[in-house]
Amino acid sequence: MFERPPFKKCPTCGREQGFGILWVSSESYDRRCKFCRAKATYFLPELNKKVLYLDQFAISEIFKVKKHKRRADAPHGEFWAEVNNLVERAIMRQQIICPASNIHRDETMVYRDGNALDLAHEMMGGDTSFEDTTMIEHRQIYRHLEAYLKGKDPPSFDFDVDEILNGHRNAWLPDLHITVETDWSGFVENVRIARDKAAGDFAPLYDQWARDKPTFEEVLNNELGVLARGYIEAYFHFMAAAQVGEASRDVQMHMDGALSPVVTLIHHINHEFIKRGTPPESALRETAKFLNWPKNRLLPHHWISAHLFAAIADRLAHGQKRRPSRGMMNDIKAISLYGPYVDAIFLDNECAALLEQKGVARAVKLKARIFCLRRSADFLAYLRELIDLTPKEVIDAGQELYGVA
Repeated sequence: MFERPPFKKCPTCGREQGFGILWVSSESYDRRCKFCRAKATYFLPELNKKVLYLDQFAISEIFKVKKHKRRADAPHGEFWAEVNNLVERAIMRQQIICPASNIHRDETMVYRDGNALDLAHEMMGGDTSFEDTTMIEHRQIYRHLEAYLKGKDPPSFDFDVDEILNGHRNAWLPDLHITVETDWSGFVENVRIARDKAAGDFAPLYDQWARDKPTFEEVLNNELGVLARGYIEAYFHFMAAAQVGEASRDVQMHMDGALSPVVTLIHHINHEFIKRGTPPESALRETAKFLNWPKNRLLPHHWISAHLFAAIADRLAHGQKRRPSRGMMNDIKAISLYGPYVDAIFLDNECAALLEQKGVARAVKLKARIFCLRRSADFLAYLRELIDLTPKEVIDAGQELYGVA
């Protein structure tokens, strides 16, 4: 009763259509006969999947195609239909995964059909997801801290994509997928408020850039120099919130403050100094000195985001009237933290254009190939190439497991 198609002739009892798929694991699969119960295990070819980060709007468009929810007169209809087809084929041929991230999760929460969208994206990543962006950011800082404490130059990063994934990138797709539907309704309003607040907080800065017309280099130098101030100010903000929550017996406020990622980061760095003999009362001062270390300008995520903000400022200074979109902060986070690691990223035109600006293109070298609607033909060609390059043994195994070539 647990055997599933595609069925084939049983090598033991000879019954036709008896030998079915019983279980698919990351490296092998089992077949069992539904008549005589004979069982066999077969090992699968090794894989080397590409990792593709899809912007949230791309995920939404693919979802609407899958669910037939896309309006007939909506723009780029043929393109998104073909993307859906090619991405699905590339995934089934074990050539790519499109993992979900915490950025997607937050943006999906406020989507009107969030749970269905979340599941559709989850299926595109198999059992693999991106590590939380905060963990990637902090890991880079800790590596710089280690060098700082040893009196060395900052380390080089190899940007191995497997470092930022939860799960096994090269696992074969399971033929069964078990998921637990999470009720995010209690978080939706806070996520929406936080998103709108972040956009509102940057509005005065955008207006200042448009009014004062600073050069690209001026904004870049300023952005590269505010790392320490940003972390320390955020630390005191959340610590103050924790103290207010404790005094008022607001447990949630206390926990949100005391366990915020920036507080965890600062306390970890403090602890490293204390372990090396710094008096506890002086640890925060030493942490601030480390964060002000000039070589922290080279932190990968910080270097990339600073250049992107400078590019935004440059556009506003040269007459762009429209402020960046509300989702720009998440886009910059994704580019800065995933861009050096993944094989390809599909972005909106606005973000892709920032990466093409002379000051950014010259200084920011991403591993990822960048695609957008302006490069729609290139993106389709990239997906087709991955599909066409699938080794024959992988195609044959996919047909054996899933009934598709």
